[in-house]
Amino acid sequence: MPLDTINLPSDQLSPSESPSPRSIGQVMADGDAAKRGRLADMAAHQAAEEPEKSHAEVLLAVENDWDYCGQVPKDSATAENAANILLAHQQRKQARDPDYRVGETETREDLAMIVDRGMRRRARLVREGDTEEKRSGEKEKEKDDAQAYVDWKDQFGGDFVAAVGAADALPVGEPPNPELVAARAQLMQFRRILTVARTVSPADHAIIRSRMAALDMSQGVPNAISFIQASVFSSPERPSGVSDVAQSAIAAEFKLTPRAIVTGTDYADAMGEMRPGENGTPVPIYSKDAPLIFGVGVEGYPSANGQEQFMQATPNHGSGWRLNVTSLSPVEKGIAASLLSTWAMMEDAGEADFLIDLTKIDLSLTNAIDPLALRQTAKILNGLYGGRTGYNGEIVRGDDKVGIIRWQAQLRSPKGDAAQGDRNASMTDDALRALAIRDESGTIDIEVLQAFGDYSRDNWFGAPEYEDVQAHLARLFPEKFVGKGE
Repeated sequence: MPLDTINLPSDQLSPSESPSPRSIGQVMADGDAAKRGRLADMAAHQAAEEPEKSHAEVLLAVENDWDYCGQVPKDSATAENAANILLAHQQRKQARDPDYRVGETETREDLAMIVDRGMRRRARLVREGDTEEKRSGEKEKEKDDAQAYVDWKDQFGGDFVAAVGAADALPVGEPPNPELVAARAQLMQFRRILTVARTVSPADHAIIRSRMAALDMSQGVPNAISFIQASVFSSPERPSGVSDVAQSAIAAEFKLTPRAIVTGTDYADAMGEMRPGENGTPVPIYSKDAPLIFGVGVEGYPSANGQEQFMQATPNHGSGWRLNVTSLSPVEKGIAASLLSTWAMMEDAGEADFLIDLTKIDLSLTNAIDPLALRQTAKILNGLYGGRTGYNGEIVRGDDKVGIIRWQAQLRSPKGDAAQGDRNASMTDDALRALAIRDESGTIDIEVLQAFGDYSRDNWFGAPEYEDVQAHLARLFPEKFVGKGE
């Protein structure tokens, strides 16, 4: 008989089975498998029989031998948390190695690292839970605020002038909702327009009121400055029908020049307008001492001989920027005005350094008048504001963007509120790269920046954090986040 086979007696086989030899190797393998099964059963039985003892042993070791695994304060609550973390670690390890016992192979430093990771993981879960609860409450408040606004608006049946008259009663929520506060402020500006017109003449009041009545709030409250520029002020090509006295009074109320300026072409035309000088020689209507004021604090004027054109903006805090826009096209002049308006608002919001870093415009502004640089800047500003401003030569109007500038500063930095006015260029660069707004070559990704602008506008009601923005952009552009956050 061959030595590598074993034949069993035929009386140990069932009638349907025929004898078949088993190798010694197979018999030994089956025996090892059975032994491993018995050991696993014993380990599981021991763990089931003595769970409290295991917990007590680990807790005792934490409080004595392992010195609370480096955690403070050294009290019973800390010990309990550390023991639970170590027991959870032990359970995970025993799924692969039934003989594993926490603390038998690790150093005190190893145990401290395990507990530290567990503590940080627990803290993060608590924060996420708190954030989710807070977010849920904010969403409910947002719904309530939005419904209150709709109810208030619907009572006027689409009568915009009536809504203007009741602007004081527009509900803004508690705490006040920033968008509803802005909406009420805009309506109050329309009321100021009507009040000034009424003091000038009934005819002017009737004209302006009639044009205001054509407005609606289906897409939000219209912009009062835009209304003034388009429906109250005149240009040589487009007389508004409103008296010069009323135009001047309204211009003084809102610190504007009574001249319709909506696009860069309007600006170029205004710079070419002349009036008779002292000796009868034509001179430009506007000058450095008496500039055209338009947009958000932008001033425009030609040189004394009318051969050059300038724009400048002076923020409430800081010094002004001036551009020579003589060689620019009308569309590019509109973009330049948008850039200056945005810069002044950024300066007042403490974010001018971010604008400079984002657009790569140097402080001397020598590259700001380059047409290609201007058009790239227009795309960046358009993306930053979610497509609402600074593109195709349209002049920036309305100063409410200071609020969104500060809001965006919180969203694009892990520092949150503390990021407002932050001057750390390196940290800003790292944060923008982590959001994929800036790619590995240092170039601004307009598509991602546009999505960021949309997100910041759409979530103005809530309180998202940097990680929320990052997760949102990663869902939209997964291919641009490969390898980030690992």
